[in-house]
Amino acid sequence: GKEVVLDYDETKQEEIKALFAQKQQEGYDALCFFVYVNKTASENETFIVSAVNDSNAVQINGKEWRRVCNVFVDSDGTAYFISTTVENQHLGLFRLSDDYLSVVEHTRLFAGQRREAPAIVKLGQRYFMFSSACTGWAPNQCKLSWSDNLKEGWSQLENIGDNKAFRTQPAAILEVKGTKDTTYLYVGDRWKDPNLAQSKTIIFPVTFTETSCDFRYRDSFEINFKTGEWRECDGKEEQSK
Repeated sequence: GKEVVLDYDETKQEEIKALFAQKQQEGYDALCFFVYVNKTASENETFIVSAVNDSNAVQINGKEWRRVCNVFVDSDGTAYFISTTVENQHLGLFRLSDDYLSVVEHTRLFAGQRREAPAIVKLGQRYFMFSSACTGWAPNQCKLSWSDNLKEGWSQLENIGDNKAFRTQPAAILEVKGTKDTTYLYVGDRWKDPNLAQSKTIIFPVTFTETSCDFRYRDSFEINFKTGEWRECDGKEEQSK
């Protein structure tokens, strides 16, 4: 499963977290999305809702299969669950309620383009989305798109990096905002390296222009989380394999 902190309530001293878990039935089937509150002032975590995107909540025009998902929280606090739908044909952007416990709106993105593993980051008023093709555990070309509106107007998909995304699949883009600079870290899953149980998390800094991204693997780098500055250490860029 994958756990993401969606929000922190200072008054109640609670964290709202999302936990993703895939339910296997007859083969590779529908994904379940669980949300729970972490009572940080106590020792126990309280599960308050399960299967936010179950068949009753987000069934859109027949069977919707949800796989390889993510969560994005906008600058205004609005949270979105995003995943593949209809047997990996489309991406579904599901806007969550203010308490993050139910789906209130569904928007279809990249219809018929079979994209998965969406990772969204916002720079100013512009959104950038990283995604991969659907090739199982095998790595493939990472593509980038941008828009000034989450629900529409996404640019054509652009190839970035090498043709295997440096043997990774997008998982997240982390923003490190420091006193001197802001650095963005790409987080990718390197599956089956050497086997599924020992899959690795690969992290390296990326930079953005108005409409693109400098997506280069860094073998070694240092980052100052206080200032937000980073520098490349002795090493070499990953070669395509």
